[in-house]
Amino acid sequence: MTAIRVATYNIYLGAELSPLVLLEPGKLDEHAQTLRATLRRTHFPSRARAIAKLLVRERIDLVGLQEVTTWTEAGEVFSDALAELTDALEELGAPYDVHAFNRSFGGSAKSGTLDMSLTGGCAILRRRDSAATVVGESVAVFDATMTLPPSPEVEIAVTRGWSRVDLDVDGRPLTLVNTHTEAYDDDIRDAQREQMVAGLGDGPTVVVGDFNALPDDVGMPKEYADAWLAAGNDPAGGLTWGQAPDLSNPENTASLRIDFVFVRDAEVTGCSVVGFDPADRTADGVWPSDHAGVVAEILV
Repeated sequence: MTAIRVATYNIYLGAELSPLVLLEPGKLDEHAQTLRATLRRTHFPSRARAIAKLLVRERIDLVGLQEVTTWTEAGEVFSDALAELTDALEELGAPYDVHAFNRSFGGSAKSGTLDMSLTGGCAILRRRDSAATVVGESVAVFDATMTLPPSPEVEIAVTRGWSRVDLDVDGRPLTLVNTHTEAYDDDIRDAQREQMVAGLGDGPTVVVGDFNALPDDVGMPKEYADAWLAAGNDPAGGLTWGQAPDLSNPENTASLRIDFVFVRDAEVTGCSVVGFDPADRTADGVWPSDHAGVVAEILV
């Protein structure tokens, strides 16, 4: 059997968008400066280097990323998370290849002082020298989608989906699926999970992602082992979300476990949470993300 290290990591949009989603008409200008200031403070190029160091340190073979975002202002790109992260990995001498990038969400906000847009979704990175070789890949979007009220100033598409790679690990098959299910409607979230599970097929499978659900509510079928628990960790531990929107809180404020690695037909030999140690922060004291990464070692 071959040991493979897999991970999930929500790398964060860089700012909290719920004030825009819930925006009252005519109030956009009041949020423009806060949005810009938060994006400057959470400066993704610096966070990309911090995340890259974690991936290299943990020697991750395959990582499912969520909130992989490109931001533009006045039509000019000022942050391309995927390019910045893969460049940071190259600089560390540990190149990763991008697979199954599912560009599933987007939005824009325009007013007298603001003309910004973002696009993004889920992607899978494979360490170039990994024993796991990609033999197929695909992306899909969920049928169930949250609908927002129309606004003349803000347009947001909340489509979500999943990314999939089929792998050969020293002659043995493995499927990795990466997803990010709905945060603001439990019924839609559950419908999305059910649609994803229905398409998984048979054989050794790892499902990773930000499920926006607590362990008792996430609802994966029983044949999928929660790697955190399968590795013998404290059920009350492994918290993965809860840093401040600008990531500047001096102490770790993680409060929820909503990011998971689920494993079917493979042995889990370890699982840990990374990115919430103070030493993982950028030189400016910013956490790598508002989420932690979850790393699992499995035998295939």
